[in-house]
Amino acid sequence: MTTGERIRLYRRQKGMTLKEPGKKAGFQNSGDVRIAQYEGGARVPKAETLKKIADALGVSVDGLCCTVPECMKCRSFRMEQLQKYRKGGSS
Repeated sequence: MTTGERIRLYRRQKGMTLKEPGKKAGFQNSGDVRIAQYEGGARVPKAETLKKIADALGVSVDGLCCTVPECMKCRSFRMEQLQKYRKGGSS
């Protein structure tokens, strides 16, 4: 399951429209379009954006990361989090 599919899954479970998580995540304009692009796979959220979306949906970032082993975006995100942890930063 991809990150976008997980965003859609959790959004629908919460009964949210496309606009609601976009607004909660702080997207100024066209938040619904961005969420739709993430869900459809046209865009992949950066780590910081993924965190905002996870918070908006009330789930963990790991819950949104895809389970596809080849996904470089999620690998990159996890490496970034690991580096922050090792440096003593917050996640």
